[in-house]
Amino acid sequence: MNRIQWLVECAGLIAAVLALELYAALAGDHDMP
Repeated sequence: MNRIQWLVECAGLIAAVLALELYAALAGDHDMP
């Protein structure tokens, strides 16, 4: 297995989740029904 590729993919996935959480915290929480 290519550990570097695995680390890059893992970091990208974590970054995507953090971005979604940040967006939800800034734009979504007070607008939710």
